[in-house]
Amino acid sequence: MKGFSVAVLLLMSALPTAAQRSGSTLVSSGYGTLEMAISGSGSPTVIFESGFSDTYEYWDQVVAAISGTAKTVRYNRAGFGRSPLKRQPRTAEQIAKELHAALMNAKVKPPYILVGHSAGGMYVRVFAHLFPSDVAGIVLVDPAPESLYSMMAKEDPALWKALLDDLKNAPPGAQAQMDANATTVDEVKAAWPLPSVPVVLISATKLFTPEWRRKVTSLQTTLVQQIPGARQIEATGCPHNIPGECPTVVSEVVLAMIAKLHKT
Repeated sequence: MKGFSVAVLLLMSALPTAAQRSGSTLVSSGYGTLEMAISGSGSPTVIFESGFSDTYEYWDQVVAAISGTAKTVRYNRAGFGRSPLKRQPRTAEQIAKELHAALMNAKVKPPYILVGHSAGGMYVRVFAHLFPSDVAGIVLVDPAPESLYSMMAKEDPALWKALLDDLKNAPPGAQAQMDANATTVDEVKAAWPLPSVPVVLISATKLFTPEWRRKVTSLQTTLVQQIPGARQIEATGCPHNIPGECPTVVSEVVLAMIAKLHKT
C-alpha cells in the first residue's frame, strides 16, 4: 500500500533499535523507572522526546553535535528499551509527569529546551504546558499534529487499520500509547497556552506522497500560527525521520536557540 509507509513513518517514526548501548542509567519516575542517557554539560539542558516507537538512540547524531555546548538527556518512555511498562495509561500527561519526575530524581535541573520528533512533538507540548517555568525553548521536528490521527482514520480506513496492525511488531510501549492516543489528543488540544519561549517547527519536504506532505505541512503551519512568535522552517530534501537522516538540521536549530538564549 503506497500510503502505508507514509503513515508508519509519521506515527511510528523509525524502526526501534533492538540493542541498548552502555552508558544509560535507570531513574525513578514515581511510577517505575526510565532508562536515561545523560551527556555533555552546559545550560540550558536539551531534552529529547522520540517518535512514536523510537528508542533514544535515534538522537545519537544530534547529541554528538551539541553535547559539547549543552547537557543532553535522551530517554526511553515506559515500554521501550529498559524502561518497564506499568499499568498507568500511556497518555501525554502521564508521559510528561514521569519525565519531569525522572529529571528531578536524576538532578537534571531546568531550564530545558524540549526537542520532540513526530508524535514526540505532542508529548513535549503537554510537558511545556504542565511545567512552563522549566522550559526555555521548544523544537518540534516534523511533529504529528493531533488532528492527523482522526484525519487518517477517516480518509483512509484501510491504511489506518494497516498501521494499527503493524503496531504488533513494535515495542509494547507503542501499543500502549496508541491505546491511550484518543486521550492524548484531547490533552494536547487542551495544552494551551504554551510558555512564552522560542519555538521552532521543522517540516520535512520529501518521502511523503505530495498529497500527504501537503496535508501534514498545512496542519503544522496552522499549529505554528497558534503559537505567538513561533517559526516554521523547511528541512529541504529531508524525509520525516530528520533526526536519523538529516541530524544537522536539528543540531543547528538547537545550537542557534542556545546561542540566542545566552544573549538574553
